[in-house]
Amino acid sequence: MTTYADAVTLLMAFFVLLYAMSEIDVIKFTAFLEGLRAPFGNEAGDGLLPDFDGLQPDEQPTDPAEERPDAPDRDEDEQQDPPEDAPDTVPQDPSAMLGPEAPPLTQDVLEELQQRRLVEDRLDEVQRSLDEAVQEHGLEIHVEMRREERGLVVSIASDDILFALGSTTINELGREVIRVVAQTLDDYPNPLFIEGHTDDVPLDRDGYTNWNLSTDRAVAVLELMIEEHDLPPDRVGAVGYGEYHPLDTNDTAEGRARNRRVDIVVLVEEVEL
Repeated sequence: MTTYADAVTLLMAFFVLLYAMSEIDVIKFTAFLEGLRAPFGNEAGDGLLPDFDGLQPDEQPTDPAEERPDAPDRDEDEQQDPPEDAPDTVPQDPSAMLGPEAPPLTQDVLEELQQRRLVEDRLDEVQRSLDEAVQEHGLEIHVEMRREERGLVVSIASDDILFALGSTTINELGREVIRVVAQTLDDYPNPLFIEGHTDDVPLDRDGYTNWNLSTDRAVAVLELMIEEHDLPPDRVGAVGYGEYHPLDTNDTAEGRARNRRVDIVVLVEEVEL
């Protein structure tokens, strides 16, 4: 009996606690409602919701469009033509894209936005020219292009295209690829940066590592572009990264082959306004 009485007492105390927590402080609740009137536009009435039982009426609501005698036919005007004065393109003025209530842009910001647009247009033009050139000579399968923040990256695979395995001597196919790329880039003033890359398989040579191999390959491409294709030496630089900038995994043969490459980076250059 004692144990049962203790259980009943605890149960009663639990329900008393629930009841105490469920009571509403009328003053605080009224103040809460008053605070919601202005933000939510509830100026009329004391309740938050209109007095409605939630049941739908027997009659179906009338379509507002049917009550207007001048309403157009829905079937005929399902797809409306845009107004004649609608702009066809995005406005060239950057400030026009921010809306009429936006603060006016300073001259420095406007010039920076215009400069950025011109830089992107220049890189787009370079990429289109390279696409056309490599396709014209049937070399598109040997060249991969991608855009990065620093500019346009032109990747050329090393295996059987630029170099033989472990070699730094450019193949005939590689010389043709470099010729097409160099002659196309010679028409643009952007500085170029040539990067050599390898996979993570270590070289078994006395003191000659992937650092050396990647650097020597980048320099070989640089010398070919300068000596045979007359690119200005002050526009071109070279560096070797070894296996530390992979494009793909080194766990598969295909990934390692993709990592063995030479990147020709067309760097971003400011365009005169």
